[in-house]
Amino acid sequence: MCLITNSRLVLKLYPVLVSAAMLCAFGATLFSPPVMVFRFALLQDKSIRGSLAEKRVEKYCRKVTLVWCAFFILNGGTALFTVFFASERLWSVYNAGLSYILMGTLFAGEFIVRKMIDKKMPKAVPLSRFTEGSRPADTVLCYEQTWSEGPRKTWRDFLDDTARLRRLIRTEASLKWILRTEDYWYFLAAFTALLQCGKQVLLAAGASPACIAEIRDNETAFLTDMEFSPEETGDALFIPALLEGDSPVTSTAPAEDLPRINAEEAVIVTYTCGPAGKGEAAGRRLSEFERDSRFVLAKWGEEWLARKVCSTVDPHHIYGLLFSVLIPFTAGVPFRRKRIERLEEWEQCAGASGEDSRMLITSPAFLQEAAEAQSPEKGVFRNPPRSPWIFSSEGASAETAEKAGGLFGFRPVEIRAGTGGIAWRRSGERSEWIPLDPPDNGETGKNDRNGDILRGHGIPAEKILEKNGDTLLLEIAVPPDCDYFDGHFPVIKVLPAVAQLELVIRLAARYFGTGVHVSKVKRIKFSKLLRPGAVLRIKLELQPRSGLIAFTISTPDEKQVYSSGTFMPDRIIKQGFVIPVYNHGRTAGPLVEKLSRCGLPIIMVDDGSDAETRSLLAAAAAGCPLTVLLTLEKNRGKGAAVIAGIEKAGAMGLTHVLQIDADGQHAPDRSGFFLEESAAHPEAAICAWPEYDDSVPLSRKYGRKIANAWANIVTLSGGVADAMMGFRVYPVEPFLRVCRGQHVDRRMGFDIEMLVRLYWLGIPLVFHPVKVSYPKDGISHFRAGLDNIRISGVFTRLFFGMLIRLPRLVRRRAV
Repeated sequence: MCLITNSRLVLKLYPVLVSAAMLCAFGATLFSPPVMVFRFALLQDKSIRGSLAEKRVEKYCRKVTLVWCAFFILNGGTALFTVFFASERLWSVYNAGLSYILMGTLFAGEFIVRKMIDKKMPKAVPLSRFTEGSRPADTVLCYEQTWSEGPRKTWRDFLDDTARLRRLIRTEASLKWILRTEDYWYFLAAFTALLQCGKQVLLAAGASPACIAEIRDNETAFLTDMEFSPEETGDALFIPALLEGDSPVTSTAPAEDLPRINAEEAVIVTYTCGPAGKGEAAGRRLSEFERDSRFVLAKWGEEWLARKVCSTVDPHHIYGLLFSVLIPFTAGVPFRRKRIERLEEWEQCAGASGEDSRMLITSPAFLQEAAEAQSPEKGVFRNPPRSPWIFSSEGASAETAEKAGGLFGFRPVEIRAGTGGIAWRRSGERSEWIPLDPPDNGETGKNDRNGDILRGHGIPAEKILEKNGDTLLLEIAVPPDCDYFDGHFPVIKVLPAVAQLELVIRLAARYFGTGVHVSKVKRIKFSKLLRPGAVLRIKLELQPRSGLIAFTISTPDEKQVYSSGTFMPDRIIKQGFVIPVYNHGRTAGPLVEKLSRCGLPIIMVDDGSDAETRSLLAAAAAGCPLTVLLTLEKNRGKGAAVIAGIEKAGAMGLTHVLQIDADGQHAPDRSGFFLEESAAHPEAAICAWPEYDDSVPLSRKYGRKIANAWANIVTLSGGVADAMMGFRVYPVEPFLRVCRGQHVDRRMGFDIEMLVRLYWLGIPLVFHPVKVSYPKDGISHFRAGLDNIRISGVFTRLFFGMLIRLPRLVRRRAV
């Protein structure tokens, strides 16, 4: 601009404009949360989202954002003063030196304060991930009748008691163990020790000898704190004698030797009353319980942290185990050792000196008793608890909830915690159930967004029997624990019709690139019940002219048909790959071979490589009939190669292409998931953010964070997880519109600029992780000096482009 106007004033105003732009970028997020600093924090640590400390971190980040806004005001004001009221020397000293020193001091000071505050942030410690040092040794986990009176159990007690029980359990050959206790502390210690030893835990539905005898056989051991005679239940190991006997624990295992629990393999079997009065078993993995714990703490974490836990329900069923034991343990919230059996105990557990606010885990039966306590004859609490919080299992009537709310001062939150997930509603206020969504922190949820969609329902990988053009034949097994079976027919489990249709829709999207929404069902027929454990043969046939897909689901021998039909996806998506190559012939060949298994077109673009590479690329293309090889005579840069490849894709009729670099750094096995995500979100660019291994150079790792920060500034989004990774699915039409409408950097700044300009165009950006490694013998064409200067120039150009689009970007954030 100063070159165009030939004005010294414009040049001197540049620092003022930068501070003003930064103030606008940071200040706008104060009115359209999350604030800018919190967005940067999420980019650096994705586990914050949905964590126990999320609300406290966001509150802290808001304060830091306010501090930066104040800094930009003062810095910009001072810079403006030096423009009009100071000498050019003073302008240079402040704007070229002192302002950067002040900014660096603010960075350093905030970093020190952040580390101090981070130590005080609450940490979630799931049962499968705890170590000896997860909590301070004196952290209180459990208390007796009242918080202010009586002994307490600490983290050190937990480590000691589980170590003692592990030694005993390892001497027994039994793989299955029944656990039935009245004491929550004994339950936690025994439950943990059993899982650490790789045992299957059976939680008895009732405390009577008949309930124990019903589920016990000769190969099942029994742990309890209750008095049972051997004639009633067989031999039992008595937990109090094991933990409070005369044989002391000689030592506690160090952290590295502490057995870790495999949450995916640890199975807990709970028992419910079946239709014939006999208990029915329901198995759940520990990972499912821990997923539900994350959901609950993501929504109500602050309420848990502010209270001590009391419970009226035992931990031998799903709701009791989750809310009475696992969530308090994960959050580090002390829980009462004994179950509250009478309403008077709830009032008495405050103790003589009073009690902090309490969390009550209860049942509809206890709430009914509380409702009856409000009658004129019985009165209400003489000393009502302060700021209570109540979770109840489902079943409370609106009248009961209203009366209980009047008694406790809080209307209970009703929880449905079954084998298919967790949902909630406020008792007496609404009738529909609200499912708890998984926290957006990249961790595994019920529908695993970091893995395959069908695998999120427990369905293993399909086997391709035949793929011939537009005809596909697959074999797939539907395991008994697939959650498609849950919640439909309680007595006889069958795979619902809608689940069968979703199955073929997802498979068609994966292999034919069709959409995941159906605009028309021409014909569909369900002929036979599909039961758990069935092995299916699925035939899919794409009819290109009409856009219809015909399917048949049958037995492996095709003698019996479960269902068949014809449907039309809402769109036909044609996908392929673009691989820019510059002297990466040895890694490009194996990459093409792996990608060819997807049965999609592959466009390799040789960006002026040497003779050896050209020979290797020609051989790779000859070995894969779906591969097209483009050759650029001179090296024009990665961006130019990708643009040439996507222009070719557009000419071939492809609608979406996955760009993947040829240097072997990116895991190609994620390509199927990215293409499926693109079919589900065809309007979006599906982008990768890196999961590094130990081979990553620190300069690359931390330099990338700076680039990502600037990308979020010039988009005002805070949602750019990574701006530089060359693993993306581009929608072809908007990509070409950007390239043809304006200048885009053709070299190392290409990935950054294309992402930003697509965002400016209104294209949604969806990010997922991809593992990244740097091979020892890998070839990198990144030149630290020249390319960093080039990238700085790209960001400078984008920064002024952001200023022009500032009103529109702010409105987009507000929406």
